[in-house]
Amino acid sequence: VVQDAANCSRALVCAQCLCFVGSLGLQADLLTGAHTRTSILEGGACSIAPTFPSVDAEAEHSSQMESCVIPCAQGCGTLYCSEECRELSWRTSHRLLCVGTISDAEAETHPLVQYKLLTFQHPHRDMFNLAAQ
Repeated sequence: VVQDAANCSRALVCAQCLCFVGSLGLQADLLTGAHTRTSILEGGACSIAPTFPSVDAEAEHSSQMESCVIPCAQGCGTLYCSEECRELSWRTSHRLLCVGTISDAEAETHPLVQYKLLTFQHPHRDMFNLAAQ
């Protein structure tokens, strides 16, 4: 599974290594609407108990603790599976594309925000984002 703009609201995937992040229950909650990407970012996925019933509660708890959702430190909403992936992403490309430090007042005219808004509307938006990286 590859995270792209079309499925980012339906799956939590690390922006660096593309593995699923969060527990299976949390992924199911995202699909069923019990949680949203925003509620996960605001609540911290490690502290959110999934509402989706688990077959093995002990394994689910262990899995949840091992696969926390690590948000971008700048607050842009990009997600990672680990601190290592977050740091690697920051060093390689994310520092150039992160909009987390841009204030709401600047956002309307900031070129990076305008670029991201423009590419988001394009059917081949992921190719633009890969090229930018």
